[in-house]
Amino acid sequence: GAADTATLAASSQHALRQSLDEAGEAAEEEAAALITEEPAAITLGDKEEDERAVVAAGAKRDVLGEVVGIWKEQRRPYVCTIQLSSTHLAGMEEEVEAGTLDAAGSGVMERVLMIPMDQRIPKIRVATRQVSELASARVVVAVDKWDASSIYPEGHYVYHLGKIGEVETETQALLVEHQLKASPFSDLALSVLPRSAAEWSVEECELQYRVDLRDLLVMSVDPPGCQDIDDALSVRRLSNGLLEFGVHIADVGHFVPAGSALDAEARDRGTSIYLVDRRIDMLPAVLSEQLCSLRADADRYAMSILWNVDPATLKVSRVWCGKTIIHSSYELAYGDAQAIVDGRSCKAADAMKNNLDQVRESLSLLVQMSRALRRARKERGALQLESVEVKFELSEDETQAPKGIKVKEAMEVHSMVEEMMVWANETAAEQIYRAFPESALLRRHPQPRKVDFEPLVKVAASKGFSIDPTSNKTLAQSLDAAVVPSDPSVNFLLRSMATFAMAEAVYFSTHEVEEDEFYHYGLAATFYTHFTSPIRRYADLVVHRQLWESVRERQVRKARVRDGMQLPAPNPELAQSSVIGRVCVHINKQNRAAKCAQRDSVVFFQALYFGSLEGGAEEGAVVYE
Repeated sequence: GAADTATLAASSQHALRQSLDEAGEAAEEEAAALITEEPAAITLGDKEEDERAVVAAGAKRDVLGEVVGIWKEQRRPYVCTIQLSSTHLAGMEEEVEAGTLDAAGSGVMERVLMIPMDQRIPKIRVATRQVSELASARVVVAVDKWDASSIYPEGHYVYHLGKIGEVETETQALLVEHQLKASPFSDLALSVLPRSAAEWSVEECELQYRVDLRDLLVMSVDPPGCQDIDDALSVRRLSNGLLEFGVHIADVGHFVPAGSALDAEARDRGTSIYLVDRRIDMLPAVLSEQLCSLRADADRYAMSILWNVDPATLKVSRVWCGKTIIHSSYELAYGDAQAIVDGRSCKAADAMKNNLDQVRESLSLLVQMSRALRRARKERGALQLESVEVKFELSEDETQAPKGIKVKEAMEVHSMVEEMMVWANETAAEQIYRAFPESALLRRHPQPRKVDFEPLVKVAASKGFSIDPTSNKTLAQSLDAAVVPSDPSVNFLLRSMATFAMAEAVYFSTHEVEEDEFYHYGLAATFYTHFTSPIRRYADLVVHRQLWESVRERQVRKARVRDGMQLPAPNPELAQSSVIGRVCVHINKQNRAAKCAQRDSVVFFQALYFGSLEGGAEEGAVVYE
């Protein structure tokens, strides 16, 4: 994020360093001072005392490297606030905060310092006549240049976001700061889509080759009020005595052709962004909430993975992947699904009437299978890490102020859905790697560095526990043993610290690394990818295309296809490792930015909530910083 200003600063230093060679050894000491000491060309005023401190601090730093050239400029806007001490409003902070400023001095051109939200970025000098108007605002600033003789880069005011502290202002600020796109979809992208699900129906040509599973009992299990339902589950007993488990994922690729304007916009966004008070979709709402959302009582296209499993041993005997048509019977919230499994009454169960026993049996079998999958992963060394997921209760007025915070309640059906999705992701990864050994889009989680575990090891040792981070399996065993029966929070906090130590999981094209580096450390998976959320992740959309390409010939060959029926065409780019590699670089960047924005949104709303509370302080502790 700081690449442009850092590059400008370093290139200025490089220009000065060239003078060392020209001046010779005798002048080296004097020329070096130009880099670390105050340039003679700069005249400091009374309002710029802090600049001397910056220069003095710079003199203490060692030079670790030097920029020898600029490959490509990465200019980006910065969210800033005015440094009042650099303006005619110096000493008037209380009036600015209270909003009682008069117009004195307004309209006079001033060269002021702007302080970026990102603390890695230096202050930016900007000329403006709107100091009074912008004094209590967040503004967007662009850097224009950074002269070798200037301590700070120079830039210009771009636009005004709003008053500091307001929900809309701060939300827009974090989107700008993380360079996330939240603008409406273009007319060109929307032109290929129906305006609503009412204008769409199952197409005859799709019935020719898709497997029709509309008679199968399929259900989704999601948070309450979920609109973008991209996964659903099924299980049934086959005539040969085996169980058939199914994971059905919205066939987004059918509605988003590769290379289309809609595909380009989805790729540019890379992922949906889930902030506290809003969701910014990767795809238009007509897809994410309607045509691709696996709503109950509606025919939907899906990409399905079906496993035949021995009910006694829970061993898989056959796997099938392909395009299907499903008709989901129920949209269950987590709480309702758990109540049905537990045999408790709930509104959803009461509405099922004669189907309740079948639904309960299906959910119970899914829970049983998920337990077996979890046991197997744990034996391989998978980690069970902890993090607190909170949900805010927001006011219904335009302020969207937080009224309360709820911690997500842990339920076994959460684990059920998670394990089924992990199973599907592993299966899809193995399939596309066999089909595209040089260009499969997979996801790997590198082993963390040993040094990153040092805080965890020290804290655990203070409680008398030994943590062994040699491998994921030894770490998992150490964490399992670090239990204080009278204080469950100890183990929870140690697992939370282990989460902080983890390296970042990334998407990659299989030509980029050796096969022994494909491993997913956290899940103990030899092959892993993301297949289960194509509504909100572009990576999953690419994986769907590769998975379909790997089975299309087989599925179409077995289908009864009429003459003249137009079937999906093959996509040669899926086999091009360079294309998939570039996609991975971009979606890794977007995924990282979205996570940071989501984290910052939670932190902001937490600050609003706790700032609104009345009363004294509560006892607490800082465990890890």
